[in-house]
Amino acid sequence: MMNRLAVALVNILSRLPLRILYVVADSVLYPLTRHVVRYRCTVVEKNLALAFPEKSDKERQTIEKAFYHQLCDILVETIRMRHMSLHELQERFQWRHLDIVKQQCLDEQKSALLYLAHYGQWEWAIGSLLPDTSAHSLFVYSELHNSAFNQWMLACRSRFGNTPVRMQDTSSTIERIQQEKANVMVIAIADQLPKEQYVRHFHRFMGIKTKVLTGTEQLVRKYDMNAFYCRVERVKRGYYTCTVEQMTTEEAPTANDWPYTDAYFDRLQQQLRQQSELWLWSHDRWRR
Repeated sequence: MMNRLAVALVNILSRLPLRILYVVADSVLYPLTRHVVRYRCTVVEKNLALAFPEKSDKERQTIEKAFYHQLCDILVETIRMRHMSLHELQERFQWRHLDIVKQQCLDEQKSALLYLAHYGQWEWAIGSLLPDTSAHSLFVYSELHNSAFNQWMLACRSRFGNTPVRMQDTSSTIERIQQEKANVMVIAIADQLPKEQYVRHFHRFMGIKTKVLTGTEQLVRKYDMNAFYCRVERVKRGYYTCTVEQMTTEEAPTANDWPYTDAYFDRLQQQLRQQSELWLWSHDRWRR
């Protein structure tokens, strides 16, 4: 009952224009999240101290404050996406060079894997990736524990034709589509902490020996896919761009078994050093 009421409330909020939702974010969500509930404040502080040991406490607190404002923006922007028109979504989240990726799928008859991160506005990235004749469009997801919100999120992300596929079904789905002589464009968030039984590689990320997911690269190899990095940037509040950059196996600083994975984390690290507050610092990324 409570879950249904919460979803109903979110649906009501999703009909409000963003200018009003941003007022809610600033005046209600931000003080509630950072100062009252103190949502994962200990994790955020720990992560920032690990990633930026060279910065002063004051500098890290500035990043922390900006991060919580961004987190509240992500929340209301995602809520708004439920009833946002395609025109508004594409105006606020613009893809760059995605047409080149699609044309490459056609010319080379190869599928593509787009490496996304919890950086900027990843929900709008997923929701605005539209299928066309060049390739089927899929997004990989992990099911939320709350089934009501899981269904709500899937409905948001797939409103304009992007197809959800569970993480454990990704390989079989790609295989089925390719057997039909069609290409597929998969978008996957690849910066999560892997479960212990799936750890196959460590990367020096933000100066820290970090367990990293390699499942995306396994898909690239198995299905002979081209790999791309999604460089999401915030232009101003409520407006983002995503530049798609092809990655190569030569980018890794030293020869290893996971060159695309290393290239992905190197590019993400570069962005974190430029606009630190846009990453999801509340995720316990360096759990011991």
